[in-house]
Amino acid sequence: KTACVCDMGWERSPVALRMSERIRADPLDTDAWRILLAEAARQPPADFRPVFEAAVTAMPEASAAWMGWAEAELGASEVEQAEAVFELCLLRLPQLPLWHLFLKFVREHKVAQLERSAARAQLVPALELLLEAVGADPSAGPLWTEYVSLTAAAEAGAEADGALVSAAELSATRKAYQAALTSCAAGLDGLLREYEAWETRTSGSQAKAMMHDTLEKAAAARKASRER
Repeated sequence: KTACVCDMGWERSPVALRMSERIRADPLDTDAWRILLAEAARQPPADFRPVFEAAVTAMPEASAAWMGWAEAELGASEVEQAEAVFELCLLRLPQLPLWHLFLKFVREHKVAQLERSAARAQLVPALELLLEAVGADPSAGPLWTEYVSLTAAAEAGAEADGALVSAAELSATRKAYQAALTSCAAGLDGLLREYEAWETRTSGSQAKAMMHDTLEKAAAARKASRER
């Protein structure tokens, strides 16, 4: 497929022709692909898609190419096509920049127009999928913090409405804190203090017993994170 990356009119430009020649000589020339894909992304979808397809065929693990393709589709207002690109690459590439882009896509194109609780119902599963793939990455701390915040929002919403907080909502919040704090992500000291305050408020005299295992595992996870 890389043999036909310059068959279309726009790709007869000097830059595109030079990059295509380099790619013919070395299909894994990442710098040439980067320049060619930047040129392609400025073209209409019918023109840029074959080039991105050729790139990810040659380099299926190149998250930058997949990201560029998704961004090109979004730039052309092709939201469904962008979603299809994410479906092709996300599970095979647990790389934070790609998943950050996917989460941004979900926020902006899937939940932006939804009522708050409905938006949360869309975002939480997306975050869970993301954290399953990259949650152990030391730089995943902000994602864990957002996940806990969104999960706890159901409980906070019930309290604000004067309703009783269900056992299921409390359990979901606790599990979210525990999952975050026992990951190897860095930068969660603030979340740890938040959890201690939440558990003390929620469990009263039983708080120390409820927190014991989680605090021990959190300490071990922080140690492991520092040693990486």
